[in-house]
Amino acid sequence: MSEFVDASGSRDERPSAVSNRLPSDSFAIYLAKRLIGDKQFSERVPTEAAELCERSHIVLSQAHLALSLSAIIDRRSEPKKRFALSSAELVEVGRACLKYTGTINGTKMPVVIQLYEIGSGPLAHEDRVRLMALHRLPGLKKVGVNCVYLDTQNNTVWSSAGLGRLLRRLGYRSWLDRVVAEPRKGDAEIFVPEAALPQNVRRPVATILLLAVLLAMFVVEQLAKNGDRVSGLLGVDVQTLFALGGMNADAVLKQGEWFRLVSAAFLHGDAFHLLLNGLALGLAGYFLESMLGRARFIGLFFIGAIGGSLMGLWVNPADVVSVGASGAVMGLLAASMVASMRLPPGVIRTQLQMQILQFLIPSLIPLATHRQEGRVDFAAHFGGAMVGGLLGLVLLKTWHRNEEQPRFQRATQGFAFVSVAACVLSLYLVKQHYPTHRSTAAFSSIADLLVDDSAIPSDGSLAVKEVDRWGKDHPRDPRVRFFRALSLLDEKNEVGAQKELTAALAEHEILDRAFPDHKLEAGIRALLSELLLQQGNRDEARRAAQPACSVSDSSASKRLHELHLCD
Repeated sequence: MSEFVDASGSRDERPSAVSNRLPSDSFAIYLAKRLIGDKQFSERVPTEAAELCERSHIVLSQAHLALSLSAIIDRRSEPKKRFALSSAELVEVGRACLKYTGTINGTKMPVVIQLYEIGSGPLAHEDRVRLMALHRLPGLKKVGVNCVYLDTQNNTVWSSAGLGRLLRRLGYRSWLDRVVAEPRKGDAEIFVPEAALPQNVRRPVATILLLAVLLAMFVVEQLAKNGDRVSGLLGVDVQTLFALGGMNADAVLKQGEWFRLVSAAFLHGDAFHLLLNGLALGLAGYFLESMLGRARFIGLFFIGAIGGSLMGLWVNPADVVSVGASGAVMGLLAASMVASMRLPPGVIRTQLQMQILQFLIPSLIPLATHRQEGRVDFAAHFGGAMVGGLLGLVLLKTWHRNEEQPRFQRATQGFAFVSVAACVLSLYLVKQHYPTHRSTAAFSSIADLLVDDSAIPSDGSLAVKEVDRWGKDHPRDPRVRFFRALSLLDEKNEVGAQKELTAALAEHEILDRAFPDHKLEAGIRALLSELLLQQGNRDEARRAAQPACSVSDSSASKRLHELHLCD
């Protein structure tokens, strides 16, 4: 049965006994220590790599999802020793070890073999050619080989990877460059104990409550929307989103409605938008709330929301209405990515980081995502992620390795209280401003239902004749129905005309808001009353006429009085 075994047969995790042929102070031993301490390599290697172990002084492995094998040859101790395995033999070793790699989204992770030769003096041309011949990208074969030569005399690094050579020419100093050039560290500096982690997993109470609030606000949106058809499952029109506190630069800067910086984070354009943000919030919250505590989690959500709104305020056009918890969620995801570095290296940390990146990277593509007439945009995503990442770094830097929780607990709790109070206050101010904005939004929506005045022919007879042309795109406009009724009367279709007039009067909100002088309504009622009167329905004609009888300066009102329908 295949298993991981110690390359030297020893169970000592320090590499001082890996090869009895090497002096304890050799750079090969020091490099192996740094790989173990800094990169979490281990002396335990697959039995399938036995041939690589036989041809090397030291072999280490790192098994997360991919498998990395680092083989070291110390040419300073044995000047004539070189890697004797061919490219095909190295690939065969790698393929045999593929059974130890994991998969991500159904894709098998590779085996990468890193070959280190340590010498004193520049790399000879024939050695460069030899090592370049061994270089191999993972590709479809899932086995990669990279060769590195460390010149300890000149403190330089040569790599068979073209990108690595280019970066060094540009002045980039990698981890390996620093290991070679900087003074050696002692074992106490290299083998630092793992950071302390919370012993008890906290229930994500704050996360669940936030999700409940977002869901409750979405229900409010559904109850408040004006009923217009919009794209997306359970989509909400932009006028309703604005009235409920959607982010808008004009409203913030010109009307002083700063509460929108927070309230916009509790709104969503449709069910799919809410679902995506809810999933990302659940992922980040489950990890962060347990790792950092509820107070810091709430504070990060609030700051991420503010950061996203401020970036949108700066970048977006003034007339855009933006909504969504995306800025806050991106802040939480970025903070989670940074905080995950406190976890010990391994499969758990790698899988968590991959899950976070699956949400984070697509959301930071610099293209706005439009939803109906508003949008949830890149600016909010980027602003929230930037703030969350920076705060995550601050927490990580000030977090002592032997402490389960970051510092400044009381200050954090105070800020969390202020954050909750600010959210409650912003939603309260939304409620206070809602009637005004709802009225404005309703009027804006009604205006979309009306024919532009310039499109209506000034000649009344022409307007009646061509009503189906100029009114075809606005069937709910009472003027369209009125002129269509006149057209039907010309065709002797009294029943059809009566239906159009009745339908026009049914548009109460449009008549009240768009035609507040009530003269249009009086004209419609006068025509309908005359039709009813001609049919012998005098009582019904009187009921239809009554609301128009008191309209001042109206020829229709005068006509109704002449017909004795207003007594």
